[in-house]
Amino acid sequence: MIFRATEEIVTEQSWYQGGYRANVVAYAIAKMGHDCQQGEEFVDFDAVWRTQGISANMGAALALVAEVVHEVLVSPPAGISNVTEWVKQQACWARVKGLEIDWPASWLNELIGKDRIKEGKRAGIKDQKLLNGIEAQSLVVSAGGQLWEQLGAWGQARKLLSPTEIGVLRVAASVPSKIPTEKQCLKVVESLRKLRAEGCQIGEQINL
Repeated sequence: MIFRATEEIVTEQSWYQGGYRANVVAYAIAKMGHDCQQGEEFVDFDAVWRTQGISANMGAALALVAEVVHEVLVSPPAGISNVTEWVKQQACWARVKGLEIDWPASWLNELIGKDRIKEGKRAGIKDQKLLNGIEAQSLVVSAGGQLWEQLGAWGQARKLLSPTEIGVLRVAASVPSKIPTEKQCLKVVESLRKLRAEGCQIGEQINL
């Protein structure tokens, strides 16, 4: 849902001249998720689920970061002339992660802290949310590739993952240079729930 809404926002921007939209969207959402986690604040996915949409404040924040991300993606460093190759490199994500974004205060006020997430987990422990593909994809991209890499390593070390689960987590670990399909993201979420039940605390901030 966030992924689809961001695509629409990007398309409407005056600076967007076509091309690389999917990459801009993926990096923008990943950057938003990264900066939120750095401040130990998180997007209220429950609110997105309830309203079946994103707020105007979140839309403004996405438009802001998308423009900055776009500039990074279409300006590869010396020696790399192909934008398509540049967006697949970890160096591209490192540059985006290092961007200083002056996030709108109106959107920051909508974020929730760990306490709210824990309350939601306790309240919903007997009634887990059933995500659709779009919502699972937004969740996976927002969490960032590093989290899924760590989750996969934790599960493999304890021999808790099937070959299919290992495969989809590897794809998720490549976010934002590669975006898993909706079906793959649903499997990633299932793997997270499975490992959480085994005592894994990686990704505990994600409210499922």
